Amino acid sequence: MAADKYSMGELKALCGDYLGANLTVERAADAFVLSNMYSDTELSWSIARFIADHLVSVQRTAGWRNIWGKPDITERLFMLIADIGHSLESSSPPT
Repeated sequence: MAADKYSMGELKALCGDYLGANLTVERAADAFVLSNMYSDTELSWSIARFIADHLVSVQRTAGWRNIWGKPDITERLFMLIADIGHSLESSSPPT
């Protein structure tokens, strides 16, 4: 992102907000790669939650197939999805 290259934090935040607000199943995996490339932790978390919520559909996309060529990104995604699942379990009432 040009915003990252030229230290334009506000522009970077706007780009991240736009990316997060316009997520689709088709673009989610690629968006996750971008969020990690630019160290946007909040956006990565948001996209990981979206992917977790739509996992079966996201797994059918070209972006999902491409993410497998990036083991560090794949590992980060799975760690976040596991954290999301753990958070949901701990906030659930006991049965």
